[in-house]
Parts: sequence; structure tokens; C-alpha cells
Amino acid sequence: MHAMHHLDALSALCTQDLRMLLRATHAAAVASKHSRYSGIAQRIGMQLKGRGALQSADIRDGARIAMISRDGSALTSGSMWSSAFNGARPPTLPKATADVDYWTPDPDGAGYGKATAEIASLDILVIAHPTCGFTRAAADAAQTDPELRSMLSGRRALWLSPQDGTLDPRVFIDWRERHPDLPIHIVGRQSGFPELGYWGTPTFYILRDGKVVARVVGWPSGGNKAALQKAFADAGIAPRVDPAGR
Repeated sequence: MHAMHHLDALSALCTQDLRMLLRATHAAAVASKHSRYSGIAQRIGMQLKGRGALQSADIRDGARIAMISRDGSALTSGSMWSSAFNGARPPTLPKATADVDYWTPDPDGAGYGKATAEIASLDILVIAHPTCGFTRAAADAAQTDPELRSMLSGRRALWLSPQDGTLDPRVFIDWRERHPDLPIHIVGRQSGFPELGYWGTPTFYILRDGKVVARVVGWPSGGNKAALQKAFADAGIAPRVDPAGR
């Protein structure tokens, strides 16, 4: 990020340049997922706050950077970014690791539980997000097609949201209520899943013995069931007859 040389002289920057630097920091965090950008955002935010120039858009950007960076210390009720949660207490983040961890929002949205993905036991790993229209289309198709649902659900399937800046855990809670067979969890760190080179939504990774053997991307207007069936067959994964995916 070429603008980082300004960090040693933030006080000399005008407010407009500080705000541009905060936007650039957000873009860099989205692209790299690196944890250092949360600290950079806080330093910029402190400069803006000290001038009485910290705006709601700045606070939302700062909170999203902290979430992308998995920096729970920057997302507390007393933090500079806390008003991004519209009066609610910021949810407590688990400690992020580089392992294959994922999070599940608590029912009340106050925090997240953490679990470790059993990659070797999975047939399919779905990259998805509740606000993605194509993800919703895939889930809706699965609800009305028992064969498709059996491929995408059950103990041998895991749906994960990318490492992004989604602040409101209720989008995942609401999704789980609408699609109890297809819950979307939240990846701790994408770097913990190095075989997943693409995190666009939805993406369907077919696994065998813990290794990716095929990838199906997207959900076009006609669906992608045939591509998934072929990928399962090529991987030697027998069709499941139980709609619950057991």
C-alpha cells in the first residue's frame, strides 16, 4: 500500500487526505486480509476523532477493517468503532487462528462460538454468504430438490462465509432460521484453508480425503446441479438417498 509512508506524519495530513487513507486501508484489508490494517485504521481514526471530523462512514469503515482483520480488541463497547453497531454491544469475537476454524453466531448475536472444520470428513465445502443472491438461489433450489439438498447438506457438508467485514451477526442467524439444513458459518481466517484459492460466492469445493478434487463456481439461472453431480461422480462420491445428507 503506497500510502503507508504517510503513517509517520498523519498529523500533517489534511482531513480529506486522512479520509482517503482510511478508504485505501479498507481496500487493502479487503484484498489481503492482513491483521495489520486494523491498527493502521485506528491511528487514522484517532486523528480524525481528535479533529472532531470522525464521521459515521469512517466509523463503519473502521469497524469493517477490524472485522476483516479479526481484531476483537478494536470491536468493544468502548472502542472508537462501537457506534457502527447502531447502539447494540459489539459481538465478542473468538481469537482467530491460522487453523481451519470457523465461527457460528450465538442465538442472541452477542458473540460467536468457534469450532474446527473436520476437513477429512467432508465431501463438499461451500463458500457462501447470506446477502449473496446467487447463494440464496442455490439454497432455495436445494429446499425444493431432495437430491440437490442431499449433496449440499448434512454432516459431510460445510458452508462457510468469506473473511469479510460483515458486522451484523443477525444476517447469519436469520439465514439459519430460514435454512436450518444449510447453515452458513464464518471462516476464522481464509489463510487457514490454503487449498481454497477462490472465495467468490457461491463456490462449491468437492473434497476427497481432505483434498480438493473439483470446483464448481456460481449458480446461473438454470442452476448448477448437473455440474455438482458430475463433480461428485468424478470424485467417486456415492449419491446420498437421505435428504438430510447422512
